[in-house]
Amino acid sequence: MKVIIFGATGAVGHSVTKAAVRENHDVTLFVRNKAKLEALLGSDILSHCRVIEGDALESSSVREALRGHSAAINASGHAKDGHQFHLLFKGIVEAAAECLDPPKRLWMLGGVTALDVPGSLDTSEALNDLPILYRTPYRTHTENYGVLLSDIASSLDWSMMCPGVLYEVDQRPATAPAGPLHTFTDAAQISLPTWALSKWCPKVLVSLLAIRQLGSFTVGLADVADVIVGNLRAGEFFKKRVGLKRDPTSA
Repeated sequence: MKVIIFGATGAVGHSVTKAAVRENHDVTLFVRNKAKLEALLGSDILSHCRVIEGDALESSSVREALRGHSAAINASGHAKDGHQFHLLFKGIVEAAAECLDPPKRLWMLGGVTALDVPGSLDTSEALNDLPILYRTPYRTHTENYGVLLSDIASSLDWSMMCPGVLYEVDQRPATAPAGPLHTFTDAAQISLPTWALSKWCPKVLVSLLAIRQLGSFTVGLADVADVIVGNLRAGEFFKKRVGLKRDPTSA
């Protein structure tokens, strides 16, 4: 598959690039700094890639780069960039809808707090909507998810990767869960007691219960890359937010 990856110099981007090359995809990399990319990946990977140097915030450059590809993966930008990240995200979605070839496969990067509160009486309540979490920079992920739900993305076969804390394969934190990797969609896999889902329960308390469990979503960068690249053709995650979690009980 002809796939273009935005943000290949970032932690997620270079992991996705390695996975895509390993799976023999026809890979194009769109980066701001080609020299940084060469220092990061090396010739053994880059010899299998076409590289385009440009700014992901420049609409014309992004559109031109997307043409001729049937899949795109965006790993550029960061939630802490706030509104600029939202503009970048929206711009890539708009350009992909216009310029990608069928099946117009698009993976966008979000975060775990963009997932829904499981069992919430408000079916549209994301973790980012809860007090405390609402005021973090990661609220941008929920705004970006709104772009994917809009008419802008209606023609796309999109998925939004929503991982927790990420680590390099050789830098696994001692507190990171072990066990088999599980994927799930849309609702975060956290445990909330029945009383916490009552309309009488203060949302601040629900926030604290959720925050205590966010560490359980810590996974490796390679895990994220493998799920994205392994699902470029399959439709299992069609128009879904995708979460990852390791199950220590199955280790």
